[in-house]
Amino acid sequence: MSMWIRKAYKFRLYPNTTQQQALAVQFGHSRYIYNHFLAVRREHNTQTKAGLSYADTTGQLAILKRHPAHLWLQEADSQVLQQKLKDLDRAFKNFFEGRARYPRFRSRRHRQSIRYPQRVKVDLAARRSYLPKVGWVKTVFHRSLEGRIKNVTISRTKGNRYYASFQVELELPDPEYKGKAVGVGLGLRSFLACSDGQKIANPRHLVRAEGRLRRLQRSLSRRQKGSAGWERQRLKLSRRLVEEYRLIAVETLHIKGMVRNRRLAKHILDAGWGSSCGRWNIKGRGMAVKWWRQIADIPPARPARPVVLKWSPCRCMYVSGTVQNATQCMTEM
Repeated sequence: MSMWIRKAYKFRLYPNTTQQQALAVQFGHSRYIYNHFLAVRREHNTQTKAGLSYADTTGQLAILKRHPAHLWLQEADSQVLQQKLKDLDRAFKNFFEGRARYPRFRSRRHRQSIRYPQRVKVDLAARRSYLPKVGWVKTVFHRSLEGRIKNVTISRTKGNRYYASFQVELELPDPEYKGKAVGVGLGLRSFLACSDGQKIANPRHLVRAEGRLRRLQRSLSRRQKGSAGWERQRLKLSRRLVEEYRLIAVETLHIKGMVRNRRLAKHILDAGWGSSCGRWNIKGRGMAVKWWRQIADIPPARPARPVVLKWSPCRCMYVSGTVQNATQCMTEM
C-alpha cells in the first residue's frame, strides 16, 4: 500500500536580459488579464446580481485575444493567462465562502507571479529549466528534485529576484506507526508542553516590543511581528517533534472564540498556535507521521501493543493560560 502527497521545491532563477524581458511580458499580460476580468465580473455582478464562472471567462478570453486591439495578448503563453483566470475564480470563491476579502486589482509594483501547468522541462545536470516562451533559464538546484512535476510557479520579488516553485507529486509507502506517542498542549505561560515533560518557552515578542511602541511606532508598523530567529526556531521544533514521535496529539482549541477574551486576545495571537500546528501538519505528512488535529478519543496507532490516548479538554487552560493541566488530562490506558 502507498499514498500520494504533493510537495513544493523552491529554487533561484538567474535569467539573462532577454529572458527577463520575456518574463516581464508574461507577468504584465497575465496581470492585465486578471485586472480586466476582475472588472468584468464586478460589473456583471452589479448589473445582473449573478456571477461569472471560470468557463465563462475562458470563452471571453479567447474572443478578447482575437480582437484587433488586443492581439498583443498572443505574446503571452495561453496557459499562463488561463491560470490567472483560475486564480481569479478561486479568489471569488474564497470571498463568498468567508475565507478572504473581496478580490483587489493587482499592481506592477508588488510581487509578480505566473504559473505553468505543464510543458516545463528540467535539466539537473546542466542546472537549467525550460519555460515556454522564455527558453532555458539558469537554475540553482540546491537539492534534488524528486517526484512528478504538476505545475511550476515563477515569481519575481520587489528586489528583482526570480524564483521557481515546483509542485511535485510523490508516492510514499504507508507509514509504520512504531515508536512513542505524545500529547501536546498549547498555552501562554509555556508556548508548548508535551505529555512527557518537555516544555518550550513562549518568547512573547509583542509584549517585549510594546515598551518601545511609542518611540518606534512608525518603524514597527512596517515590520512583521516576531523575528526571523523565532521562525527558524519554530521550524526546528516542528522537525524535532515529527522525528521523535510517531503519534502527535494536539488539543483542539477554538482560537476564534478564545480571542474574544479582550484580556488574552493579544497574547493568544502573539503566540501563533495556528501557524505552528500547520507547520507540524506539513512536516508530519512529508515524513509519514500520523497526525491528529480534532481530538476526542485517539484510536490506536497500529502498534503491536495497542495504546489508546484519551483526551479530556481542560477548561482551566483557557483561564490561567497554562499547559500543565492540559498535559495531565492525557492518560495512557
